[in-house]
Amino acid sequence: MGREACEEYGREVEILAFKLMELIALESGLASREDGGAVTVLAQDDLGGLEVRRKSDGE
Repeated sequence: MGREACEEYGREVEILAFKLMELIALESGLASREDGGAVTVLAQDDLGGLEVRRKSDGE
């Protein structure tokens, strides 16, 4: 794959990711916003609840 093809692929992935985040925000009732520095994915398992860890916890 040439450099131009890789750059085009990267642009397309970025556009798709932004559209996906907009759809998730709309479905969850959240306001749309842009945060170029992070994407957070939460996965549900068979246990209920959300566990929060701090950097100070050493993990």
